[in-house]
Amino acid sequence: MQKYTTIDPASEGGRMQLVSLFLGQSSEDIRRKLQKMKGPDIRDLEKLVEEAWR
Repeated sequence: MQKYTTIDPASEGGRMQLVSLFLGQSSEDIRRKLQKMKGPDIRDLEKLVEEAWR
């Protein structure tokens, strides 16, 4: 990790920054997955979260 960035994943600020970067980079993929869902699954929050984490 230190080879590519100066973010310290052991610090609280570093962890928050990494989470933010990860979510920003993966949001497009998550959005596409959720748009493909149909039927009663789109109203179930647990199903939406489960699909987003796949």
